[in-house]
Amino acid sequence: MDAAPFWTTKSLSEMNDEEWESLCDRCGKCCVLKIEDADTGEIHYTDVACQLLDCGKATCVNYAERKQTVPDCVSLTPENLSSLQWMPGSCAYRRLFEGRGLPEWHPLLTNDPDSTRKSPLVYCPRARSRQPILSIILPNGRRTERPDMSRTWWIMLILLTLLATLTIFNSEMGGPKKTWHLCKESLVTQVFTGACTLRFEGETTGS
Repeated sequence: MDAAPFWTTKSLSEMNDEEWESLCDRCGKCCVLKIEDADTGEIHYTDVACQLLDCGKATCVNYAERKQTVPDCVSLTPENLSSLQWMPGSCAYRRLFEGRGLPEWHPLLTNDPDSTRKSPLVYCPRARSRQPILSIILPNGRRTERPDMSRTWWIMLILLTLLATLTIFNSEMGGPKKTWHLCKESLVTQVFTGACTLRFEGETTGS
């Protein structure tokens, strides 16, 4: 007679590391940006993923050292399960914690490591970004997450610096001095092309 599966005879705290890790069904929901509704407490899963999530395999590309790259990555333990309300209802850890057993499509039941991806609940393939995820605390005390925008700010700074440099260069080379807000063209277009179509008749751009 075959022995009963470990998840039916052991509590979560009694499982060894190998058993604990095997409970993860690799749905990908843990590793995407989540937004909590301030009024209802409902969790919304976005399609923005952690930078370490390999959406093709729905696995972390550096799981053992993930906290060195993403310091606020949450390590799931039997002790903190009750406080992690953002865990999806289909998650094996949450289901066992709540006494509901594993879902029928779980790899431990199907013996197919790809069975989660074949189920309608898989989320990871829809995730689009690998930007770092930062946790923030909202004014009402709730916790949410957002992508790291530092790269965007650097790009904006570089573009603004380039724009200012071109403006100075144009002035030093004796180009016409234009009052940019009087022109129909954008400031970028004016700097790069020198074009300026007056918005109203009778106005001048200066010289």
